[in-house]
Amino acid sequence: MTASFLKVATVQASTKRPAPIVGGKAGDAVTSIASLKVTPIIPASRELVIANSLETTTGKLFETWTIGSNDVKTSDVLVVGASEYPIRAVNTYPFKSETRKQMIIEEMRR
Repeated sequence: MTASFLKVATVQASTKRPAPIVGGKAGDAVTSIASLKVTPIIPASRELVIANSLETTTGKLFETWTIGSNDVKTSDVLVVGASEYPIRAVNTYPFKSETRKQMIIEEMRR
């Protein structure tokens, strides 16, 4: 990771991935990435929501970024502290010699 990105990727996170469906039943989500540095979570702009064809009636959409070839996928869950955010979209951008990933996540209403 570049030094400049490390300055802004100050949030420690992990991801969970839904377990495969076996016999018509889904198991509990399991940790996919145990340690992931991400940027602070900020509200997603309306333009970003439209560009990714996303809408939500159950929560608010936010975005965060990570760097590298991490196996982050739509439908994973981003875990930050005690909060869990379903990942609604992942956009990958090549940048110089690295890859940056923008994750659009949803804060679920309780």
